[in-house]
Amino acid sequence: MGDSYRISCTTCGIFLISASLHASAFPTADSERYRFSYWCKQRELDGREPPVLTSDTLPSVLAQITDRRPSSKADLLLASLSKIYPIAGQEMRPLDVFREYSLACAHDGRELSFFFTALAERSHVSAGVSGKFSITQKGWERVEVLSNSPAISKFAFVAMRFSDDILPLWKSSFEPAILKAGFDPLLANNPPHNERIDARIITDIKRSRFVVADVTHQSPGVYFEAGYAIGLGRPVIWTCRTGAAKTDMHFDTRQYNHILWSTPAELAEELYLRISATI
Repeated sequence: MGDSYRISCTTCGIFLISASLHASAFPTADSERYRFSYWCKQRELDGREPPVLTSDTLPSVLAQITDRRPSSKADLLLASLSKIYPIAGQEMRPLDVFREYSLACAHDGRELSFFFTALAERSHVSAGVSGKFSITQKGWERVEVLSNSPAISKFAFVAMRFSDDILPLWKSSFEPAILKAGFDPLLANNPPHNERIDARIITDIKRSRFVVADVTHQSPGVYFEAGYAIGLGRPVIWTCRTGAAKTDMHFDTRQYNHILWSTPAELAEELYLRISATI
């Protein structure tokens, strides 16, 4: 990116920031900084591309980052440690409480120490004969449970009409864009299954980090699934075919920023960029 800086930070991970933003409104306020640090660091741990921060993208990023309850932050720390030390029995180096507090979405090193102590008290981490800590079997069982929680989920649910003109977009646009952005896409009928379709949809939305809703043809099912996701606090990325925008974007939701697409290739590119910028 031309007019930008590449920042590599132990706390925040790696990100690109425009020169104008770097000189003006960055870093963010203290009330937002620790949440941003956690969000950015997780992208690095997940192997995703560094985010590009500009005056246009930063407000969207901050709006999408939900605050984390103190009761959940020990789990966030455990999930972070499992990404850094993915091999069972692998010993951890001592945490740098002054620089790595973002691993738990903590405000500071004192909070990080508190949540690490909580993990030890839960027997999710323990010290071996060498005195160094590692994740225990009980800890790995908890990591498995957390992998389906929205806070660290790698899943993205796609809500769309299963019509002859829209369904092919799953392979041409939605699936490749979501995979390229570092997430695993979910569709109600893929893979084929013998469950009740409504139960499957609810389950998949609950375990997804975000939802993509294409409202072309004004499908009631798509609006229901998007509304359910919003009720659960999941970010929704809205899309609609350009020619159908006036008729298919409902007046209750058209104020949201929709990706308006004309071709499958355009949809794939714009969706990838939106996910990369805001999720």
